[in-house]
Order: sequence, then C-alpha cells, then structure tokens
Amino acid sequence: MKRYCTFFVAFFCLTLSSCVLGEKEFYLKTTDETGLKGGEEVCIHGYRIGHVDKTYLTADFKSLAKIIFEKDIILSNDSRFAVKSADLFGAKMISITPGNGKAQIHYGDTLSFSAEENSSIGDSLSVKVGDFLEHVMHKDVDDSLIEEVKKLNDRVDRLDKDIKSR
Repeated sequence: MKRYCTFFVAFFCLTLSSCVLGEKEFYLKTTDETGLKGGEEVCIHGYRIGHVDKTYLTADFKSLAKIIFEKDIILSNDSRFAVKSADLFGAKMISITPGNGKAQIHYGDTLSFSAEENSSIGDSLSVKVGDFLEHVMHKDVDDSLIEEVKKLNDRVDRLDKDIKSR
C-alpha cells in the first residue's frame, strides 16, 4: 500500500509541475519551404536537445514549426537556426548555432528565420549522386552499362516474383 501511495504522490507532482511550468517550447516562422512535418530532431553541435512537435501554415502563408526542448537550454536572440538534411533519404533536422548576444529567447517566443542551409554531407553526396546519374543517362555513355542495369532489374523482378509465389 505504501508503494502505491508513493507512486501516486510522484505521479501527481510530475503532472502538477508540467501543468504549472508548461512545456519548454517556442516557434520558428519562415517563408521558405522547410520540409518539416513533425518529429524531426533539433540539435546543437550534433547533440539532440529537442524535436519539432508540429508544423502549421499560418494565415499569411508562412510555415510555423512548434519546437519542444527536452533539456533546459538558454539561447541568445542572435542564435541561428537552419533546416538541414539529417540523412541520405531526405529526413530533415533543425540545427541551432548559439549566438553571443545578451538578450535571451524565452519559451513561447516566435522567431523568424530564412533560407535552408545545405552544408551537410548528405546534401553534398546527393548532389554528387545526381550528377553521376545525369552523366550515366547522357546519350554518349556506353550502352553496355545501361544494358547491364536492365539485366539487373530483370533479375530483381524475377527474384521478387519467386519470393511472392512461395
């Protein structure tokens, strides 16, 4: 019985503190297309400090992302925010570069930012892969490579049919 009382008191305190303190959230607003949908990581120097909770389209047709910090973070108002590629498959993340200003960002604030920074390895690699594929598809490329790709595709199709028939 004592355990249940202790659990109940702990649960009540946690619930009360989250209601009184509120979430550690703020909003990022931009006119740029960000590709954010919700669930993306928010990082400082590669360390996860939060996530994108939800995204909205505002009445003035701007993208608004609700950010929730999972850690107590104090940022100055000259901090920079950038949407970056998190991996080769198109996942996004928000990268924060802390500023040095004296004024601080407070929970609940709405901040404006612009332009996606494309400086991650994933972006560079995807550009190189795109350039390679464009070169391969050029008419002057040896047709034997294209034939080999077609053969490989046929083999994959046959394997797929064999697996489905089992």
